Amino acid sequence: MLSDALAILAAFSLAYILRVQVDTRPILNPISAKNYFLIYLAMIPLWIGIMAIFNLYKRSFYYRFIKELAGLVLSTAIGIMALITLDFALTKPIFPARLIPVYAFGLILSFLLMGRLTLRLLKFILARRGKGLVRVLIIGNGDIAPKIYDNLTGRKNREYRLEGIWMPPLKSGQIRDFKPSKKYTINNFSEALKRISGKHADLVIQTEVLDDEHNYQLTTAVESVHARYKLIPSNSSLYGVKTTTDLFFGIPSLDVHITPLVGWNTVLKRFFDIVLSSILLVILSIPMLIIALLVKITDPKGPIIYKHPRVTRYGKKFYIYKFRSMKWKYSTHRPGDNSKRDQVQIFKEMGREDLVEEWKKYQKVKSDPRITLIGKFTRKTSLDELPQLINVLQGKLSLIGPRAITKDELDKYKTSKNQFLSVKPGITGLWQVSGRSNLTYEDRVKLDVYYVQNWSPWLDIKILFKTIGVVLSRSGE
Repeated sequence: MLSDALAILAAFSLAYILRVQVDTRPILNPISAKNYFLIYLAMIPLWIGIMAIFNLYKRSFYYRFIKELAGLVLSTAIGIMALITLDFALTKPIFPARLIPVYAFGLILSFLLMGRLTLRLLKFILARRGKGLVRVLIIGNGDIAPKIYDNLTGRKNREYRLEGIWMPPLKSGQIRDFKPSKKYTINNFSEALKRISGKHADLVIQTEVLDDEHNYQLTTAVESVHARYKLIPSNSSLYGVKTTTDLFFGIPSLDVHITPLVGWNTVLKRFFDIVLSSILLVILSIPMLIIALLVKITDPKGPIIYKHPRVTRYGKKFYIYKFRSMKWKYSTHRPGDNSKRDQVQIFKEMGREDLVEEWKKYQKVKSDPRITLIGKFTRKTSLDELPQLINVLQGKLSLIGPRAITKDELDKYKTSKNQFLSVKPGITGLWQVSGRSNLTYEDRVKLDVYYVQNWSPWLDIKILFKTIGVVLSRSGE
């Protein structure tokens, strides 16, 4: 933060020098160098706050340069725009000349990058000499212990230094293939506690839950020296869930949720769905009417709206609405038609057995001969999805979420089925903006599960804007 603050202040100072002192052209608002410096010194905490909102001070960003660069560009742009807005709002100007924010944008971005890259280089040099490393102690036999050990002792590690590993004696029937180097092995629990109490560890990682007495001694030792502490449960299913702490009859408890989309988050998402779908229905009412007329004219025997059974939250059945894009004679769900034809059978009837394998793999066909002329256009532009806004208003569907699938498709989600059914499906989602037709079914399942486990309002907003890009680029096959 100090490096960033100095970089921002230096950038504004240089922008002032370049425009006011070096450039001989007259300036609009004469501001003394002292007043100018004090204005932007006072602005630094706000700017740092904007950068913090973009997670630029999270540890995970230090190893993702492209993501960090994007955050720096966005935060700098927002900071400059905020200052321009403030300049218009105040009676006294804060820019001596209009070129100041232009100069400042490029200089701030350059100085921030230089400062952060310099700190990275300094940290790398110190790490090579064993300085500034986080000392780590591993406790337990958990399945994750070997992986942590390999990462800590690997060549790519430039942040941590393994101080030791203690593994409790194996129980009857247990087998341990993992054998750490003797120089790291701690022979007994008492020695491990001594190393912690002697401040030989900055971070203690526990890979399994010990008995009550050992757990108490371990946490007491960690607390006594104020070291960092991580507990990695053996139950890997807990990694993909949302956990919160609560009191149950005055007893501290850990509440486990499949998804963060619980409580007030569901209220927020529903409010977002109602407001935005209502606005879109009003704006798109004329285009929807035109599409409806074209669907009826091009294939008058079939209905305008195609209803198809899907499953929503908790496995409840509902009918999804779409503008019909397929020739009615090839539909598998025609009222009054009791001939239970599936997609594979229809392809065989058409003499297109070559499409059967593609359908089985992707559950859709890229060049589908069953699609009408207007249907090709509505599918390409995703306009066939517009009637689903009615499903959103009904509460059966969300604007953004996992794919709306049929009951038969649930089996393909295997152990992730319950996670998928914990939220409402959406008109658009991660799979639509991540390759869509080019993804295998397994990849789509992974994206749906990721969304369920990592939902946030920001993720929804990001998907929404990406969807707009997909539609405008006409890549929504």
